Amino acid sequence: MRPELLNTVLILALTAAVILSGILLRAVRRLRVLADTDPLTGLANRRAFQERLSALEYSGQTVTIASLDLNDLKEVNDARGHPAGDALLRRTADILRAACVPQYRVYRVGGDEFVLLGWQQTPEQADRFLSRLRERLYSEGVDAALGWSTAPAAGPLSSLLTESDRNMYLDKRRRKC
Repeated sequence: MRPELLNTVLILALTAAVILSGILLRAVRRLRVLADTDPLTGLANRRAFQERLSALEYSGQTVTIASLDLNDLKEVNDARGHPAGDALLRRTADILRAACVPQYRVYRVGGDEFVLLGWQQTPEQADRFLSRLRERLYSEGVDAALGWSTAPAAGPLSSLLTESDRNMYLDKRRRKC
């Protein structure tokens, strides 16, 4: 094969490899977004929450976990149909997304369950923010139980999540009475 033809073939092969690697990289990034995103609400999902939570462990930062559970979503689905329940989930996600300050991320982690993960806030700042969020949800007609817990990240944060869930269930019981 002539040297100039060989050079042309090599240049074309390298160009094709660069183009293909770019296409593959974009596809991998897109798959990552899809894997970490709840398709109904567009929020980050449980998988993304677990990854971020793991990243904060041992960071020494003050971490707040807020657990939110919609009250009576099943009744909305049964009485008005699943499209109405889906609309409630999307509206809740929109309210949470709009309310979040830069120190918080919001995740949909289950059917009617959401988690807010915050960092670099004192317990008092977290209390004020989440109390205002609770008021905003109610003013927008979203009936939800909300509980939270704040502590320094000095190890696994599973106990902080457990405490947040416990506080959310206490809130749910108080509202039923």
